[in-house]
Amino acid sequence: MNSGATVHRLLAALIAVLLAAPLASAQVLPVPRRSSVPVAWGSLSAGLLQFNDRVYDGRTESVWDFGSTLQYRGSIEMDIGNRGSVGLVVGLADAPLTYYGAQVPECSGGCDAHAKIWTLAAGLHIGGGQGFHQIIDISAGALVYRDFTSDNGDATLPPESPDKDITLAVGYGFGWGFSERMQLMLVQDAAYALHQREGLSGGQNSSSTQYTTRLGLRVGLGSKAR
Repeated sequence: MNSGATVHRLLAALIAVLLAAPLASAQVLPVPRRSSVPVAWGSLSAGLLQFNDRVYDGRTESVWDFGSTLQYRGSIEMDIGNRGSVGLVVGLADAPLTYYGAQVPECSGGCDAHAKIWTLAAGLHIGGGQGFHQIIDISAGALVYRDFTSDNGDATLPPESPDKDITLAVGYGFGWGFSERMQLMLVQDAAYALHQREGLSGGQNSSSTQYTTRLGLRVGLGSKAR
């Protein structure tokens, strides 16, 4: 065999390999892997809601003296990293109250009643991870009173349409992470609600405070690619 021809074939083969290598590497696309970091979080909790003040409503000439009740709370949040998330918070309570109303003769001296209390707010959650950790919850939105009903005969009481207050709540508590995606939490919230002043005298208070101690579960939803 001609040694020169052999050398030429080897050189040609080597050049072909060198040219093909970058083309082959360019065709290999990185395959995204799934991490354990959730895209979003969902939470459900239940707790004891307590009003620290009466609510004075000048529009209906009534006073609402709420008692303690069970509140259910849920949230859906987008993960923003660093153990933080932002989203929507919804709360619901069927609260007992003593209703004092000048427009309702049988309740002028006070009568037992119930009302639905909704909370609709934007929320910020800080805290998470495996094991023991601290939790901070901040939310701002609306506190909605509706469906006032007398316990005597289920008569509808004023206001007949939903009454909305501006509310700001701050919560602090502790959590235990079973994993990066499932956490048990115990939080106490302090909320401040500002009621409208229409029909109130200058000395009447238009704000109220509420406290809620709640126990709940927080679960990660989806997974981020990395």
